[in-house]
Amino acid sequence: HADRQQPFNLRVAGGGTQTIGAPGKIYDIAFLEILQGDQIRGFGLTAANSTPRAGRRVLAQPLHDGASLANNQPDPGTPSSAVQLGQDGSMAAFVPARRALTWQLTGTNNAPVVRERFWLTFQPGEIRSCTSCHGVNTRDQANQLPPANPPEALRTLLQRWKVATGVAPSQAHALTNHGEPGRVSLRLRGTPGSTGHLETSPDLIHWTKVRRVSTGADGSVQLDVQGAAGHQRYYRLAE
Repeated sequence: HADRQQPFNLRVAGGGTQTIGAPGKIYDIAFLEILQGDQIRGFGLTAANSTPRAGRRVLAQPLHDGASLANNQPDPGTPSSAVQLGQDGSMAAFVPARRALTWQLTGTNNAPVVRERFWLTFQPGEIRSCTSCHGVNTRDQANQLPPANPPEALRTLLQRWKVATGVAPSQAHALTNHGEPGRVSLRLRGTPGSTGHLETSPDLIHWTKVRRVSTGADGSVQLDVQGAAGHQRYYRLAE
C-alpha cells in the first residue's frame, strides 16, 4: 500500500518465480544492478572532455569496486556492476564497506524496473537482508507473507566464492553420533586464536546463537551439539 509508483507484477526472466499484485503488464527482471556513490563533478576538465572529474557532489555510478567485482563473479552476459537473480527471486552480492550504495532491479536488457530510493552503507563484515523489493509492509504486493525459502542466489554465490578463493571463513563437517538421534559432532575452522559464536539455522536465513567458542592455534575447534532428530540444520562459526 505504500509503494504505488513502481511496477507491481514482477517475474524472474527465464521461467522463474513471479509475484502478481495487480492487473496489467508483467515485468521480467533478470539482474540487480548495484550503484556506488562517488564524489565527482558532472562535467569534465574541458568542454570537449565529458569524463567526470573529482568533486563534491555524490553521484550514483555503476559498481566498480575491484574486490566486490572479483568476488561476485558474474555469469556471462551479466553486467559487471550487477548480479544475476536466482530463479526463486533471491539475490546476493558482495559490496564495498563504508560507501553509499543503492541498487535497482533491471530487465534482460539492463533497463531499470524497480529502483531503491535510499542510500545504504555497510560496515566491514556486515550481512544485511530484506524480504522483497516491495517489503515495506508486513505483506508484499500480492498480500503474501514474507518469503521463507532458502535463498538460491546466496548459496550459489558462496559456492563460487569458495571455489575461487580456496578458503572460507568457517568450514564445518557434521558427523552423526551413533545411538544418539539429533546429536552431531562438528569440526569447524575459522580464524586462528579467535573467539566467536556457534550459530544454527533451519533455512540459512534466521540464525540463532548456540554457544560461545574459541578456535585453536590452527583455527580449528570441535564441538558436540544436540539438535532435533530428523530436522535439517545448518551451523556456522560467526566471529
